[in-house]
Amino acid sequence: MADTTAVSGLAIYKNKDNWTSFEKKMNEDFNKEEVDGELQEVRNGFKADCTHIKDKASSLSDKDITWLKQWSTTYQDPKIEKLKGFKDTDLDDEPKQDAIFNALLLEAQKARTHSYSPYSKFQVGAAILLKDGTIVHGCNVENAAYGSTICAERTAMVNVVSKINRGIRFEKTKQIVAIALVLRGGGTPCGSCRQMLYEANPNMYVVKSDIDGTDKNKDGKVINFTVYNLGKDLLQDGFGPESLR
Repeated sequence: MADTTAVSGLAIYKNKDNWTSFEKKMNEDFNKEEVDGELQEVRNGFKADCTHIKDKASSLSDKDITWLKQWSTTYQDPKIEKLKGFKDTDLDDEPKQDAIFNALLLEAQKARTHSYSPYSKFQVGAAILLKDGTIVHGCNVENAAYGSTICAERTAMVNVVSKINRGIRFEKTKQIVAIALVLRGGGTPCGSCRQMLYEANPNMYVVKSDIDGTDKNKDGKVINFTVYNLGKDLLQDGFGPESLR
């Protein structure tokens, strides 16, 4: 996680009473970036996230600050294109797995700030992790003809194919080992996204986190994210390439 103490004093705004000051500082930065009103959707997304978190939390955590500041290009961390030193076997090591998933979720949040969602106002970001540590980003892109909308998961998948995979059969390479999703208000991938991800690797990890980090496990304990196995948890007995042989 990024060091919030060095972010122009933003780390001082942890107390709920100081959230107004935090939002004001961020909005001042948006004013500097504004060109012909193009940041209005960004402003709205940031404001909605703040409202959502304030409804659920008594104070801003380091994670809240790190994720919220991604809305501003001034404070946004550069996108990571590759996890240094990553080995796919690291996902079998629980401490390493947590660190990997947290890093991947931050990348998904960065992608989420690019969401084009003027109709639903529901921004989603995705970050796909490949075996070699490469990270590929995606966000949801809506359309006035609603059926033409594409979800963040599928955008990321298309980016993998168009930039990296070159049409090699996914089920042979199993290049995609995990996908992280960040959204507001809960939810898991839709049926179409589950199907498209299943084509790539039925055993990939699907890591999901609400913007406020208040996912809950089966015992009701608050956790930072929820982890699913695609084939076991989200699309059992799925239809894949092997079904056509």
